[in-house]
Amino acid sequence: MQAIRTQPDDLGAPDAGNADETEENYIYETAATTLQRRLELAGYTRSTLESEFADAVAQRLEYAEEYDARHDDCRHHIPVLQSDSLDDWLGKLKQVIEQQLRADHWNSGPPTGDLLMDMLLRPTPYIEHEA
Repeated sequence: MQAIRTQPDDLGAPDAGNADETEENYIYETAATTLQRRLELAGYTRSTLESEFADAVAQRLEYAEEYDARHDDCRHHIPVLQSDSLDDWLGKLKQVIEQQLRADHWNSGPPTGDLLMDMLLRPTPYIEHEA
């Protein structure tokens, strides 16, 4: 495990006026096979992953529909939540790793043009405010 210190503007923060503040982030790195073995020993298998994914997506879909009923600006997320599979999400996570993409916590950059990728990398108002 390694700890890194970053400045707020390193994370895409819009306010560089806090440049003297640092944030500590912890990064745990291990081989995928080691992680898979450790997860399976703890009872996390592909079957449990699929079940938890389905539950999480159902909850997120409910939040998106409730939020959209009031604000009407997340309607385009609903079909993705209804149709994209666990393998679709895992494929996007693989792209994030391969392309060394970083989360855009402040929505400071342009969208990627890939809605699922944006849902992974950018804040989602219905999750941020409803959870």
